[in-house]
Parts: sequence; structure tokens; C-alpha cells
Amino acid sequence: MKKIFLLITVLCNAIAAMSQLYIAPGANLHLSGNAQVTLQNMSLVNDGTISSPDNGRFTFNGSADNDISGTSALTISEMEIAKTGSGKLTLQTDISVSGKIIFTSNQIELNQHNINLGSTGMLEGENENSHIVGANGGQVLCTANLNAPASVNPANLGAIITSSQNMGNTTIHRGHQSQQNNNGTGNSILRYYDITPSNNAGLNATIRFQYLNQELNALDENNLELFKSEDNLTWMDKGYSTRDANQNYVEQAGISSFSRWTLSTAESALPVNWINITAQWKDNENAIVKWEVADQKNVKNYSVQESADGITFSNVCNQPAGNNNIYQCIAPVSGNNQVYYFRIKQTDWDGRIGMSKIVTLNRSGSNGIRIYPNPVDNILHIEGLKPGCSITLYGITGKRLQSIITTHSAVNINVSQLASGSYIVVVQSVDERHQFLFIKE
Repeated sequence: MKKIFLLITVLCNAIAAMSQLYIAPGANLHLSGNAQVTLQNMSLVNDGTISSPDNGRFTFNGSADNDISGTSALTISEMEIAKTGSGKLTLQTDISVSGKIIFTSNQIELNQHNINLGSTGMLEGENENSHIVGANGGQVLCTANLNAPASVNPANLGAIITSSQNMGNTTIHRGHQSQQNNNGTGNSILRYYDITPSNNAGLNATIRFQYLNQELNALDENNLELFKSEDNLTWMDKGYSTRDANQNYVEQAGISSFSRWTLSTAESALPVNWINITAQWKDNENAIVKWEVADQKNVKNYSVQESADGITFSNVCNQPAGNNNIYQCIAPVSGNNQVYYFRIKQTDWDGRIGMSKIVTLNRSGSNGIRIYPNPVDNILHIEGLKPGCSITLYGITGKRLQSIITTHSAVNINVSQLASGSYIVVVQSVDERHQFLFIKE
């Protein structure tokens, strides 16, 4: 490969004092004929244009920490990380690589940025001593047309896919953050895949999930299993068909669809996957609380908890975990509140605890006024209003946040800007006053 070393030119400035190769606005650095730019202890700042139509390569070596940054979109044909000592290369911007990234030594830190390999780029030689990291966020992504793939490893990202079906154009994102469940607990290895095929049903696919020892995140690789999530919060333990701690992979067959996948252990508390929770009146003093779960490994028992304010909860009944996935409990309620709140507490055999989402149950004393959903993410709907009602939104400390007058029987309130927590809605008419508590997720 032809090597070229750049100094200050009309097209680019290498500012020695700042240890960087700077491509100024309006300037064009053109690499042709397999040209190589070696940046020893230097960063790359692109505010202009870099083009490498052949196999032009940027090699980052030396023992210093260096960056890739700049205001212009950056597409590189080839890039090599060959740092020594503790030196690493950190991204301060997204980059695209149309050819390959060669891993000779040390790490590339994503730093919340992405590397787009498109449909032609690939990773070459990634290993325990030289690889991509990104505990703070960022992903490596590629696209591939997978028509009945047989052990295909798109862009060498480490997700090896087999299917008899035409999956069509498939996007794969690889990230390096430990995954958690919707209770903010649990952990996984420091690698996950988001796999999105155009055809994502009835695939009968097999995935071999590869990993590095440095990504184990203190988990026992002899007990690793595949976990799948549709929303990146609730997880299903999909087990494994084969795994090899020496070859660093876990494999599972018979997969019908893809989404986010990671590796964890049954003891890491990524389960329970809460499928559904409901509450309804049995009589004036008792409620029927039902819940459905999946993948309840390591769960000892469930406790139904009730609250009158959505903040302070107490146990009202208990159920031991069993082989069934559907449970119900008769929950006594106290007082004569207009709304009650229920959640399920999960206790594992090792003493760890998880909580379900909160569901509400209203008494008919609210004269047909209904607020939903609760908990809410963006829009809170209120129905059954009398003309001329005033609706006031308060924080849990009593601070008034918003007040409106409505002439309609229903109103929508945008709560997307509120911080997560508990809030109060007061509905006031000429002769009635109703108060509701809701949870902002």
C-alpha cells in the first residue's frame, strides 16, 4: 500500500501544537490509489471534505489518546486502529466506513456516536486486545439483504444468522451497554444487537451471538442465555440450544422474529417479563387483581400492594410463584377513596426485589369522570366532564402547574414535559369536586 504523510498544504493544515490533522471548510482531502494517511498521536478534524474512492486508509497509531471530530459528514474507505500503550481513539462525531475497520491494537470508543458500515463496510480482526467499546452509548450498524441466509455474519458484527426465509433488507445495530429491565435492575454483557428485518415473522431462524471476554460484565459465561426484548425494557429468557465458553458464543434456534437481543443469566434479574396487570372491583370492599408473567425464573413469590395515594404502598395479599404464568388475588381496600393504586412486588429466592407497573381502580363516586392512561407518558385523557369544569394540575407537593376551563365533555392534557413522578388532577364544577392522582412515567 502506498503511504503518504501530510504536512501543511492548501488543502489541509496539520497543526502540530494541537496534534491534529485539520481539514478546513471548503478544503478537500482526496485519497486515491490506495493512499495511506498515518496519524501518529494526532486527531482528525474534518470541517471540509474527505474523499477516498479507492481504498484510501487512515491509520491512527502512537500512544496518545486521539479523537475524530468536525462539523462535516465523514465517510472513510478504510480505517486502522493501531494504538500502543493505553492510547485509544474516541469519536466526537458520527462516521461512515465504506470499506473496513482494521483492528491491530487498542480500542475505539464510540462515546455516544455511531459508526455506519452501510452495506459494504465491515470489521476486520476485532479481538480481545483491539475492539469497539461504548459503555456510554453509540452503536455500530450495517445493512444486509438476507435471503435465506446460512450462517451469515453481516459486516462481521458478530450476529450470525440462519433462516430458510427471505428476511429482506435487514438492519443490524450493535451496542455496548449493559441492559436492564423496566424496574431499573438486572444486567447483561456489554453487547446487544437490534436486528430489524423487512420480513420479521415466521422466520424459524437461528442466531449465534458472539462476544468478547472483556464484555462479560462479571457474568459467568458458562451460564449465559439469550434474552429478547420488544421494548428494550421487558425481557424474555429465550434460553440456548448450544453455547461454547471457549469459542465465546451462545446460539438458539427456532426464532420466529427478531428485535433486541443480549446475553445474561437467569440470576441477573432481567426477568420477570410482566405481560399484563389488571384490577377490577369484586365488591365495595375488595378488588380482584390479576397479573400474567413470562420467564419467571428464580422468583420466590409475588405480593400485591395497594395504595390510596400512589406513593405509599402496603402488602394486601401474597402468592407463591408456581409453574403457571397467570395469577390473581383478592385485595381488600381501605377507606372510601375515589381511586386506588395497585402494583405487584416480585421477590427472588436470592432476596432481590422487582416491581411491576402501577395500575389504577376508580370508584363510581367520581360520577363517570375517567382519566387514562395511568401511568401516562405523553397525553392524559379526561372524560365524563360537565360543561364549564375547571381542571387544575398540581405537583405532589401542592404546587399548581396548569389550569384550564373546558366546555366539552372530554379534554386532552399534554404532560410529556413533566418529570417522572406523581401528580394530582382536580376537576371542579359548580357543585362537585373530584381529585385524581396519576403517575407520569
